[in-house]
Amino acid sequence: MLKPFIAILISAATFLLFTTVHAEEQTNTGQQVDVSELQEYDNFVIQALGLSVERTEGMPVIGPNAEEVGAVEEVLVDSDGQIVAISVEVGGFLGIFEREVVLKLDQVGVQADRQKLTISMTREEVEQLPVWNN
Repeated sequence: MLKPFIAILISAATFLLFTTVHAEEQTNTGQQVDVSELQEYDNFVIQALGLSVERTEGMPVIGPNAEEVGAVEEVLVDSDGQIVAISVEVGGFLGIFEREVVLKLDQVGVQADRQKLTISMTREEVEQLPVWNN
């Protein structure tokens, strides 16, 4: 009974080791955060949001006046494999001049209908955040 559990645990650890890409990023608070791109983990639930990675990626992000600020591009994990942030595509038009910024999970909420993520920053404030070049 214990052998299958250990095999699954080892497989999961191996998967995380080989599917993350590490990067240093400065958040809008000036902190350095080690973030990694979470790949091939679509069904993993982001506890802070109560949503799966698959559902979160591509989800619109809206500001305080219900203005669309951008859309989630990627879910990011730290060096311990913990989901800590999302990258959001902002600015641009039809894919031209878009850029990605990082928002920590404590800066993000979920709209009551669970169709959009919410933040307290305006589009202009988000566009002033440092660019994340994954």
